[in-house]
Amino acid sequence: MLTKNDIDWLKSELVPSLSEQVKKDLSERLDWIATMLDKQSGNLQSIETELTLIRGSLETHTANHSTLVKRIVNIEKHLHLPAAS
Repeated sequence: MLTKNDIDWLKSELVPSLSEQVKKDLSERLDWIATMLDKQSGNLQSIETELTLIRGSLETHTANHSTLVKRIVNIEKHLHLPAAS
């Protein structure tokens, strides 16, 4: 059976050491998690940038396509050609 002195010793010696080890372990784990989140955030940012560039290219392509269709329709009308399907 533990005596009062044994319990006091455990509290004074074991608990602080255990507490420090838990803090150290948690800190290391949280650092690792933060590093992984930073990497993923960077990856997502790169993907977002690429999507923005693709959307811009698509909008430009769509605008060019629309302009070309209008020109073809106008040329067909001017030359009295049947509409292309």
